[in-house]
Amino acid sequence: MHGRRSAIGKAAVLSPVVINAGIIVAEEILYLKQFLLYYWEFNPVYAVVVSIMYYALSLLLFASLTACVVADPGVVRNSTSEREYTVCSTCKVKRPPRARHCALCQACVLNMDHHCPWIGNCIGLGNHKLFLLFCLYASLTCFLQALVLLPRLVQAVRLVGSNDMTLAVLIIGCVSNTAIGLMAGGFAALHSYYIANNLTSFEIGLMIGPRENPYGRGKTRYDNWIEVFGPNKWQWPFPIPIKISKQPRNTEEQIILIEHSLSNL
Repeated sequence: MHGRRSAIGKAAVLSPVVINAGIIVAEEILYLKQFLLYYWEFNPVYAVVVSIMYYALSLLLFASLTACVVADPGVVRNSTSEREYTVCSTCKVKRPPRARHCALCQACVLNMDHHCPWIGNCIGLGNHKLFLLFCLYASLTCFLQALVLLPRLVQAVRLVGSNDMTLAVLIIGCVSNTAIGLMAGGFAALHSYYIANNLTSFEIGLMIGPRENPYGRGKTRYDNWIEVFGPNKWQWPFPIPIKISKQPRNTEEQIILIEHSLSNL
């Protein structure tokens, strides 16, 4: 959300974000009513232990979503660097080789992967870590909820005279959580591969056939990983944005990115 938009355009961008947040809230209500309050009556220890894990994941999920929405993905601004930048034909800014223009954000973004409508923002060098964490925690949260709701569903099916509404809610909850968990987990696995190989969705075609990946040349997957997640391992599980200028770089192209980020401070 970095370019100029009309009120209708902003509403269109924010609507999926609001829906996303609404789904998370609905999941919390489902968990509270169908698991925590239910098991609290006859097995409070089990309810507390599971709830600690569930709400910890939920907190990390919501924090990752919020951080991903508001974080600067790496918007390019004109630089005074004398290196060989390309010039965007749309916004006319000088940009590093791996920057791409996003028509929705109306800006060029460093290492742009894609524009995600569910967060209303581009996924680029500045928030790729946050997006992967969002997908990971969404997957783990959904799988955990589906797992703890499954015994309730089995019990409701076997119980003669069970409330039809409760049964329907449990079926929808288990199915939807499993589906979302699989989808989000797939995205998390895919973007883990992209980050480990220093690629984006636009550049994945470089890996097809015998062609060498020019952005991972001479570097290990660990080197590629810390370029996005940072060198502090204790921060990796948390949605803490890293400053582009503090990332370790090895190649000439990455040095260009550092100079660019420093010029924008």
